[in-house]
Amino acid sequence: MSCEEPGCPPGPLERVLPPKSGSDELLRCRACGALYRTRHTYEFLIPGSYEEDTFWRLSEDARKVITEIVALPARRDELLSTALRDPSQEIADCAALIFWGAACAGESLPQSLVAAAEAHPASSPHGLNQSYRGLLEILRRGPAEAAAVGAALDRARALGREHVYAQTLRSALARR
Repeated sequence: MSCEEPGCPPGPLERVLPPKSGSDELLRCRACGALYRTRHTYEFLIPGSYEEDTFWRLSEDARKVITEIVALPARRDELLSTALRDPSQEIADCAALIFWGAACAGESLPQSLVAAAEAHPASSPHGLNQSYRGLLEILRRGPAEAAAVGAALDRARALGREHVYAQTLRSALARR
């Protein structure tokens, strides 16, 4: 994949952050700074399977927000907390992907925990999935982190929801 902007030299796009999932990535053009998102969807069905690859350029608003989150690691938690609550589904979903990747990389994200839990009912299915996976990743680190995730879920009233992700988080917390 290469940049679709007129005048950009051909060449591969760089990964913005190391991807955690093999299905979603944020990519950047080195020449113009345009951001792109990829999504690979695979569903096993009998008698056949469904597979889809999607590649799209992020809006200018999303590019600005995501670029700032990536460029300022010392402020990532604060910026993610705001972006996860953004009314733009594009920005919130990209923030959820970064949240999951940062959680897997071992980053401390105390401000983002409540925002990730609050994002659950309003997110797209992909954003919901990535917020959940980030929370689960942090919860698995140890008792203190599990307590912080539990407190964030309580504050967001997320555990009372009848959603498979809330049920999974409830079960994971009960095992801690």
